Amino acid sequence: MSNEPIELQSISLVLDEPSLLKGASVSSLLPVAPLNYKLIGPSKNIETSASHLSFMPEVFVRRLSAYSKYEFVIVNQLYRMVEMIRYNFSNGAQVTAKEILRLSIHKYVPEEFLPQLKSSPWHLDSVSLKPWPLTQTDAGPEVRPTEDIMQALLNRIISAHRQKRLSLFIQTHSQSTKSLPIHAIDFEPDSELEWSVEFNERKGFKTEFKLVSHRNRRFYFYDSFAFEPENAVIIVHPWKTEFSQLQERLSFISDTLMLDTSNGMPAFELKSETKTKDIITYLRSRAVPVKIAGDSQAIAAHKSQTEIHFNDSGHFTIQHEARVPGQKNITRPGWSPLAAHYLMCLSQGLT
Repeated sequence: MSNEPIELQSISLVLDEPSLLKGASVSSLLPVAPLNYKLIGPSKNIETSASHLSFMPEVFVRRLSAYSKYEFVIVNQLYRMVEMIRYNFSNGAQVTAKEILRLSIHKYVPEEFLPQLKSSPWHLDSVSLKPWPLTQTDAGPEVRPTEDIMQALLNRIISAHRQKRLSLFIQTHSQSTKSLPIHAIDFEPDSELEWSVEFNERKGFKTEFKLVSHRNRRFYFYDSFAFEPENAVIIVHPWKTEFSQLQERLSFISDTLMLDTSNGMPAFELKSETKTKDIITYLRSRAVPVKIAGDSQAIAAHKSQTEIHFNDSGHFTIQHEARVPGQKNITRPGWSPLAAHYLMCLSQGLT
């Protein structure tokens, strides 16, 4: 047995979340690159546990049991959080954050990278990053204390990675022979992504919405993060909530209107000016910025006019026309939605 001192070499983030929008699984995007570590847990040997272990939530102290469907859901949530982090040691051992405080090997981990009580100085002194959306619903009292501990731990680990004091890898439970060194973890979607909006009026009005990368990178989306494997970039954001709320809005427009990923990144089309304005307004209230393709121009009042066109039968149509320098005049038939609303109120009266 080697007498060399044991050291913490790196930390792995085990990210096995479901793919969104029929995308590829995380494991399918990782190269075959086995990490030379063996996952270990408590043994029959005498172990020296961390001094604060007895004050930690039970999930760090012992194996949990579930006797009802509700308890089973809670235990799964807790295990998913605490098993998300694995410590990789120079002696070939790999230990989860769930088990680390119970094993003697915890003493080789700097205190800032260990799960800590909420009252500990390490917890209080954490650099303020956005929380990782471990749960995207209201966590119950059984989950919240553990989530607070893991959020603070992830905060410290990612801050150390940004400062180049710690190496991080991405792994999955399902494919232990695959891994990838993480280059960057970002919590701001606008650092990489934006909604591109492009209008097309050649064959009737149509608006194309596409989620694009500033750097032309191909991202894959999961419940709490987006992953770009070529450059090993992770963008932490509640994508499950983001896309489900957007899809709900699109479903109000049409039951068949769906976010499409056939060309890679999420996209959809609208053929209504009013609905386009509504969706743009909604997207501008979200975290991902909106960029409208082409130039925009403010048209003075004297360059826009409303015309009434009569036909031989005495019927008439309303048409709006705007004169844009260097372009063909833009025309729109019919009343605007607001004008139509006022006319309806005038004809039917207010109730």
